[in-house]
Amino acid sequence: HQVRSARGSEPIDLLLCDVVLPGMSGPEVVRRIRGDLPELLTLFMSGYDQNRLAEAGHDPHPLLRKPFTVQELARAVREQIESGAALAGGASAEDVSRSAGG
Repeated sequence: HQVRSARGSEPIDLLLCDVVLPGMSGPEVVRRIRGDLPELLTLFMSGYDQNRLAEAGHDPHPLLRKPFTVQELARAVREQIESGAALAGGASAEDVSRSAGG
């Protein structure tokens, strides 16, 4: 309900969320928000290494590693928004990955 209130009439293009948060994990926050906004694009960030995240039961994708520069953040956000637009336009995830060099 708080997401809908904060959203107002403006669309939310992307949620940038830390993986490790006090009280609830970032992936859990995203799962709950997607109950109201299933189309929401997300980008996780973390200073923990991938092994430590996996040991804690987190497999966040996509993941932006901390620390990051403003340019790295801008690139990661742009890639997520572009991949979401491509998927909404009918491209498969594999097509998007291929076009991004992945």
